[in-house]
Amino acid sequence: MTDLPKLFDIGFQETRPIYPEFKQLAEREHERINELFTQLMEQYVKVHNAGNPFYSLDHFINNPNFIATPAFAASEESWNAYFKKLGSSDKAWKIFDYKLEEILAGAKHFQTRFTGGGSF
Repeated sequence: MTDLPKLFDIGFQETRPIYPEFKQLAEREHERINELFTQLMEQYVKVHNAGNPFYSLDHFINNPNFIATPAFAASEESWNAYFKKLGSSDKAWKIFDYKLEEILAGAKHFQTRFTGGGSF
């Protein structure tokens, strides 16, 4: 068995006012605080690990002209603002059109896979 670091070994200090309440709840539920922190870290890594390699923060910092595509379910206003940013750049519109075609083709593939046929 390997020696795992103690909380103080990883720089944890009880500095926030929420900690006493957190500790009290953990004790009431018979949970070990280090186990709760481990679960939090596992969940955080699971959610954030993959990230979006196409839109890392470096794009925004190193390229002020970078235009991120809105999230799929973003508001109409967000999409309209994005389209305005594309402006009259043929290259930008071609890239957008190509990516949209890829998404639609993928959706059609998954639709047939999950519904056994049909189309949009």
